[in-house]
Amino acid sequence: MFERLELKILTVVLILLITGILASGFMVLTIEKDTLYSITESSLESTAVIVAQDIARAMMDGKAAATEAMIQELKGLKNMDELAVIHHNGRYIFTPDAKGSEQNIMTQISETKA
Repeated sequence: MFERLELKILTVVLILLITGILASGFMVLTIEKDTLYSITESSLESTAVIVAQDIARAMMDGKAAATEAMIQELKGLKNMDELAVIHHNGRYIFTPDAKGSEQNIMTQISETKA
């Protein structure tokens, strides 16, 4: 009788131990994934700010040709989704036949900017 009781207790303890190990492993992987996404997101945001500042600085210095070449190079990157430089009147820059498609948005931005 004691052997049977010992076997049941040992089985329950082993099941609890295995469940705890699996649960803690799952939690560690989830936290690691979230941390990795957070680091990647902040890194991408920093890179985007740097690129935007470089483009703005080149445009302010009157180096439109250099800016256009930089934009074409950036558009050629593998994982680049979209890159657009928009004039204050809403027209896409470096596109000869571009219309003011973003004019309403640019007007709202300029009105709310203090």
